[in-house]
Order: sequence, then structure tokens, then C-alpha cells
Amino acid sequence: MFDIVRTLPGLMKEFAVGPEAREAIVFAVWRNAAGEQLAGQTAPLKVDDKRLIVAVSSKAWQRNLEDLSGQIIYKLNAVLGNRTIEFIEFQIDELAVVNARKRPDDEKPSKEVFEQMAAGEVSPELKESAE
Repeated sequence: MFDIVRTLPGLMKEFAVGPEAREAIVFAVWRNAAGEQLAGQTAPLKVDDKRLIVAVSSKAWQRNLEDLSGQIIYKLNAVLGNRTIEFIEFQIDELAVVNARKRPDDEKPSKEVFEQMAAGEVSPELKESAE
């Protein structure tokens, strides 16, 4: 995974990436730059110009990360290869952090629910042809 993260700055330099792509790259680099423990208590929300907005799970984490923001910005920009981020704003949003921690498998519907969803997607003509 780290090898993939290291290729992202090159993509930013080689291609004129738009704000959405730049935001996605910053989000992808966040876990690596913040570290596993900090990334587990945070969730990047938005990049607005050179400001990164990050959700944190509590006031205590907000205070601690504000104290560490200079180091985190340095690490982010070191991985990104330029001064993409100049300021990090930490907002308390426990729900965003909880949702960011969820694994993709956590959101998969049960087999029964999936079959009901699929049945609603199949047209009567297709169902008749399949039978």
C-alpha cells in the first residue's frame, strides 16, 4: 500500500489534477502521514484550497492534534511532494470518524436483502427471458 501512496505525488505533478482528484489524493495520503493511531481517531472531510478539514472523535483529540498540526502538515506535504496543505482544521464529528472506521464488508447487505434489491433491478422482460 505504501508503494501506491508514493506514486500519488507524481500523478499530481504529471497531470493537471482538479480539486476533486487533489482532495482524493490528500485523503489517501492522510492515513500514512497521520499514522494508524491518529488515523483511527480522525477522518478527512474536505480540502478547501490549502486547508484540510479533519473530523476528530472528541475535544481531547482536537486539542492534541491542533498541537501536532505543524508536524502532520510537514509529513503530508513531504509525502505529497509539495505544499498542498498549509493548515488543518480539526472539527469534532464523532459520527464521521465512526463511519470512516467501518470496513467495506460492514456495509454489505445480507443475502436475502441483496436478492430483494436485485429482484427490483431486473425488468419483467429480462426475468421472463431468463426463466
